[in-house]
Amino acid sequence: MAQPTVIKDLARRSEAQIGVITGVLLAGLGTALASVLFGATNRGAPEWIFGAFFVAIVGYGLTWIISGSRDLWRSHVLGVLVLTIPGEEPLFLDAVAVARFHRSGGTRRARGPARLSADLVCEEQVSYEVGQGLRVATHQVHRHKLQITSAELPDVVSGELVIDVPRNGPPSLALNRNKIVWSVKVQVQVPGVPDDTGTFAITVRPALAANALSDREPSDREPGALS
Repeated sequence: MAQPTVIKDLARRSEAQIGVITGVLLAGLGTALASVLFGATNRGAPEWIFGAFFVAIVGYGLTWIISGSRDLWRSHVLGVLVLTIPGEEPLFLDAVAVARFHRSGGTRRARGPARLSADLVCEEQVSYEVGQGLRVATHQVHRHKLQITSAELPDVVSGELVIDVPRNGPPSLALNRNKIVWSVKVQVQVPGVPDDTGTFAITVRPALAANALSDREPSDREPGALS
């Protein structure tokens, strides 16, 4: 029996950690530059340069630290969002799969009665050069609401959702400059805590030609085909 696919949304925690680390590095760099400039003021350089560099760089670093710390606190309070897709139900165009959603960890208040909603989203991401760097343009190709039912269990935020992939959508694609990305977005609302949204990237494969051939009657086959 195929193992289920378990997808965790760790983006909030990862971005928070990156923000804190970036802020610490910027604050350290600003302090080091300020020390150099402070030495320069003793040799006749204008004193305002010291203050400007210190305030600009260290202040920018503190902004990153505060933002990252706030996101780490939110991650601690809310926990981690998890989507489990049964392995025996691969996602193809025009396929339907029943998945389970839950939020692990978090404080007890965040595990109160929850209101859940979900969307299936398809986006096209195109990378193009701008000067010496790359810019990514994102275009939403498809979006529709998914049926989701809360489990209604005490101290547990969980539910069951139906992922119905449209027939006429594009399959997942990952080229050098062009991507087709499908994702399931689940919104969680619990009174007394911030709203939460989990984004789970999924792979949608093309409809199998073999399945289409197997559904055809013998009279529909090409002349000369083996029976």
